[in-house]
Amino acid sequence: MFGDKQVVWISDADDAIVKALEPILASGEEGNLILIDGSTLPKASKLRKLCETDRRSLVCPLYEESLHELRLRFEKQVRGAGVAISDEAMERLMQVISRERSVGESEVNKLLTYVHGEKEIGLEDVAAICGDTIESDADELFDAVFEGQMMLADRHLMTLQSDASLARSILPMALQHVARLQSMSVQMRQGQPLGEVVGSARNQVFFKRRPSISRQLQVWSLEALLEAEDKIAEAILAARRTADLENAFASRALLALAWQARSLAG
Repeated sequence: MFGDKQVVWISDADDAIVKALEPILASGEEGNLILIDGSTLPKASKLRKLCETDRRSLVCPLYEESLHELRLRFEKQVRGAGVAISDEAMERLMQVISRERSVGESEVNKLLTYVHGEKEIGLEDVAAICGDTIESDADELFDAVFEGQMMLADRHLMTLQSDASLARSILPMALQHVARLQSMSVQMRQGQPLGEVVGSARNQVFFKRRPSISRQLQVWSLEALLEAEDKIAEAILAARRTADLENAFASRALLALAWQARSLAG
C-alpha cells in the first residue's frame, strides 16, 4: 500500500474486465504492472483479442503437458519405485489419471502403495485404485454425447452432477475430450487410417473405448470439432459468470452437442 509501484494480480479473468482494461491500455500513462491470469479463453474472447493486439500488453500462453510427456513422467515415477507396469495398465492409467501434476503424482503413489511387494502393476490394479475417478465416469458421458446418444448422455450427466465436488470438472474435461478428437482428426487428414490413429500408442485410447472413439471420428469433422470447442468454452465462461447456473450451462451445451452428433450421423 505504501511503497512505490505494485503488481496488481487479477485471477480467473474473463471478458468482464475488458471495459475496465481498455481505458488503461489507451491512456499511455505509466503505472503498476497488471498481471492477468485468464485461465481457458476461447479464440473469440474479447480479453484475449485485446491483449494479443495491444502493444502495451504481453501474452504468455501456458499449455498442459502432452499425453506423451505425461506418460513419460509417470513411467519414470513407477520405474523409480522398482516396479514394472504392463502396457494395458499404463494405457488405462493415462485414461483416468488427473493431468494436474501434484494430483497425478499422488494417484501414482497411491497405486504404488497398493501393489507394494509386487513386481508389476497390472490392469486390474489400476481398475481397483483408479477406476472410480471422475475421469473414468466422464468417459461414458462424453462417448454418449459425441455419438449422439442423448438419453444415455443425460443419464450420465445427472449422475455426475449429483456430486457437487465433481460437477465443476465436467466442462473442462469435455474440452479435453474434444482436443483429443481434434488431434486424431488432424492425423487422419494427414493420411493415417482411422484404425491406425485410434490404436496408436501416441493417442492412448483405452482398448474398450476404441470402437466408440472410431464412431465419433467418423461423425465429427475437424471443423465441427473446432465449433464444439468454442461452444464448450463459451459454456465454461458463462458458468464462471453465474456459478449458480453451472449445471444448467453444462447440460445445455453437452446435450446440444449430443443432438448435433445425432444430426451429423444422419
